[in-house]
Amino acid sequence: MKTEKKDSFVKRHNIIPKAACVLVAFIIWIYVMEVDSPDHQETFEDVPVTITGLSELDSKNLSVFSGQDTVVDVTVKGQKSVIAKNSVNDITVTADVSGITEAGSYTLNLNFDVPSGLTFTQSSVTELKLFIDRRTSVNLSLQTKLSSYQVPSGYELGEISCDTDTVTVTGAETVLRDISYALVDVNMADRNLTESFTTDGTVILCDSADNTIENRYIKLSQNTAKVTVPVYTFKEVTLRADCKYGYYNADNTEITVEPKTITVKGDKSVVESLKEISVTTLNEKTLREDTKLSVDITLPDGVYPVSGQPTTADVNVKFKDLVRRSLTVKNITVKNAGNIKYEVMTNALAVDLIGEMEAIKGISADNVSLTVDLNGYESGSSPGMIYPNAEVTFTKVNGVVYELGTYNVQVLIG
Repeated sequence: MKTEKKDSFVKRHNIIPKAACVLVAFIIWIYVMEVDSPDHQETFEDVPVTITGLSELDSKNLSVFSGQDTVVDVTVKGQKSVIAKNSVNDITVTADVSGITEAGSYTLNLNFDVPSGLTFTQSSVTELKLFIDRRTSVNLSLQTKLSSYQVPSGYELGEISCDTDTVTVTGAETVLRDISYALVDVNMADRNLTESFTTDGTVILCDSADNTIENRYIKLSQNTAKVTVPVYTFKEVTLRADCKYGYYNADNTEITVEPKTITVKGDKSVVESLKEISVTTLNEKTLREDTKLSVDITLPDGVYPVSGQPTTADVNVKFKDLVRRSLTVKNITVKNAGNIKYEVMTNALAVDLIGEMEAIKGISADNVSLTVDLNGYESGSSPGMIYPNAEVTFTKVNGVVYELGTYNVQVLIG
């Protein structure tokens, strides 16, 4: 009986539909408040500030030297569903420098542009402080420095060189005034230096007190430079004199060089195999008697003089078994004449000879000939006289014999 009365009450007052409506209304309210409320706020962090008007600034030879990497936190209001569709990249924050005409420090208002459907509420920063300066460039001499190294006994550090002498620095005029020079400092971490090497070093800027200047708005034409560090070792080497034709030998000539040795320096790989240095090449055909020559000591590539060592040498040539003789030579021939019409006008030439005593005694004019090479000459429309060099040759000679000086033959061609 009580159950029937309860059911009749529920039906009569529509309890269930009303409860359902209340529940649906509550859910809709929750949705509107939590999802689609126009009053929902969201903060986007680290929104970058873009500086506009840079081209106008550049036309005035001005540049921004601070504040270029500023970020701000921006709070917006709107429907949560709309906010959820956007990110930091959809919000634009700008500062306009196009109206600035001279160097100085400025505080500019920030402009905020948010996506459609959202309203800007607030920002962690509403102003941007900038330093504007005249942009300039200077060329600085590039110095080199080697630090934290050891040079063992028997070695010497040479002059350090760099692949470039200067660097160009571009930046704010007021900052560049403080820069005195550029430096490449190569830290060797206490390494023992026994061989030459080349390495890359970082270019740093220094003031007149040798303090390092660091400024992110300074730009270098190159941030690194190639540094060559020569490391020399020492060696004593013998000095010698060479001969052009090889006529001198220990039996017929005594050749001495003073000093006999000198000490030189160079990279270990170069001087290790070096035993002798030639100071001159003697032309035997120009030396008619005992001779003393003073010559400069020219060192091979990669070998350098040591302070206090001689830079010249005396070369003494003493004939031991060489005698002179003169012969009149009539045997004159021509080669490589081709189609050239010619006539040898020289009938005979007196030729000075020098040689080992036994060899020079047994030689006669029949053993000597002169040969003229006409290669390169051409017949002309009119006769012409030429005086080509003659090559002296010997036959049936037992020992060293050669001519002194040079000889020319008169030839008529054409």
